[in-house]
Amino acid sequence: MTKSLKEIIENEIDESKKKYGNQWVIEFFNNFNGHLPGGYKRRGIQDFNDWDERFSETLRKQSLKEFHRTIDKVSEELGINQQEIIDIQKTLQEKNNFSVYEKLFELCIPIYVKLREMGYNHYPDLTS
Repeated sequence: MTKSLKEIIENEIDESKKKYGNQWVIEFFNNFNGHLPGGYKRRGIQDFNDWDERFSETLRKQSLKEFHRTIDKVSEELGINQQEIIDIQKTLQEKNNFSVYEKLFELCIPIYVKLREMGYNHYPDLTS
């Protein structure tokens, strides 16, 4: 039986938990939080769209700003409160605490899964 993408992602996360223990969130999601609402990758140049061939075709069709709008739209569609993400991001920037990372990514796993279903790659699209 063929596994669904969601099952594959769940397996990837489980493997990361086994391999990295309590640091799995940082190792697996790496810089994904930078693309989320309130993230550091949302500051600065937003019209960037010079993605090379390592990036998915999905992302290569967008500017960074359009990619961030897609993330916001997915968040909305999933009923995930963007202000809550922003508040957690602020706390993360102030405290850089592992439990804050874990809280952020547990909240945002559905966003990550949906983006993968839409054709974005784990790396480099979402986590580099």
